Amino acid sequence: MFINARIHSSFIDVEHQAEYQNLMTWLNDVVDKKVVLLDLGSGFNTPTEIRIPMEQIAMAIPEAHLVRVNLENEDITMELESKSVCLKQDIASCIQGLSALDPVDHI
Repeated sequence: MFINARIHSSFIDVEHQAEYQNLMTWLNDVVDKKVVLLDLGSGFNTPTEIRIPMEQIAMAIPEAHLVRVNLENEDITMELESKSVCLKQDIASCIQGLSALDPVDHI
């Protein structure tokens, strides 16, 4: 039994239709706002599920910026160089470091 699994070239997506609709609604709501997209550890196992869509969203929304944290695959496409920050770092240590910052000093 395969629940919501990738099987050959197909993907069982019925379970995700509501989430997809929520994402589309959110994207329409933020298209003219400042947005930060956090890509935490996505690599190239299934890049079409997280990594590439995040890059596409960052390119499509004028005020969007992408922050990618990844020990092995932190690179970004050239088109996003001015809209991205890439950190070759462990996710846990990155979040701990950010949590230690005083937000008032960094706004």
